[in-house]
Amino acid sequence: MTDLNELWNYIRTVETAKPESKNFIKELKNSLLFDLDIITKRDEKSRHKQLERLSNYIQNRINELQNPKDCNKAEKIVCTLNKGCGFGCQIHHLTYCMVIALATKRTLILNSQNWRYVNSNKIHGSEKAKSPSSSLWELAFQPLSHTCLNDSGSPRTNWLNSIDHNHHHARNVQVIDLPILDSLRPRPPYLPLTIPEEISDELTTLHGSPFVWFIGQILRYIMKPSDEIEQFLHSKRNEFHFESPIVGVHVRRTDKINTEASFHSLSEYMVHVEDYFDRLELFKKRQNDETTTKRIVYLATDDSSVWRKEVPKFEKKGYKFIGDSEI
Repeated sequence: MTDLNELWNYIRTVETAKPESKNFIKELKNSLLFDLDIITKRDEKSRHKQLERLSNYIQNRINELQNPKDCNKAEKIVCTLNKGCGFGCQIHHLTYCMVIALATKRTLILNSQNWRYVNSNKIHGSEKAKSPSSSLWELAFQPLSHTCLNDSGSPRTNWLNSIDHNHHHARNVQVIDLPILDSLRPRPPYLPLTIPEEISDELTTLHGSPFVWFIGQILRYIMKPSDEIEQFLHSKRNEFHFESPIVGVHVRRTDKINTEASFHSLSEYMVHVEDYFDRLELFKKRQNDETTTKRIVYLATDDSSVWRKEVPKFEKKGYKFIGDSEI
């Protein structure tokens, strides 16, 4: 399916292709995806069961490493959440830290005291935020450990000095301070896009994008919302009246335009949204289901003008947009 979608993405960018040709190829692509979906579903239950087993294996491995019986004796890697970049970039940083911890069989200790994405005085009314000793990460997410949150231990050194000539860690070093990925030297062989060797054969058979699945498992562990954030998300979900199917669109502009990215109109995003809903309609028709699918889009953007200037065009085409235009 991945190869088929990539072929379609290429064809869509060919400027010399006639619109009618693109539409025909699009219908052909969606029809092929339907047939592939039918074939896949023949063993879907078995595949999902096997993936669930692999997921449990990874989650249990992380949980065991993150919750040692004796924190004072545990071998640790310290990850400091102070990288000068946006939220997504910082989550990438923490994800890389967890991958390193998992590969080296060490407990990841997160230092988030200077994390700038959480107001230490207030977060959705949390009383915990008033405590100066609270980890800022834990105001937004669950702690990464229930038994080991301190970075104490000796001997302690940085990443570079913990590596021998064969790229093996000195096991007599209890605590290793991990730098940001940009300055990590020497670079170990288990950085992205690698996956754990013990599950590689089975995972590559079961999943078309094994690395994406693996990183999803890392994010599943580290991004468990705190009770306050969980309540906030639940209230917003009810407020927006989420329905399924729904497509999420993130239009980010303010701090990216003319630096890391160029301007992209909502229309460019909606090409993919339309393709998704067209495919759903085709799937339903192939199964003799003539009901119409509601075309609902959850829009998140840092540019409120998108709601005023660009959304109405697609609302006239039958799309329903939900979200908060004031954020």
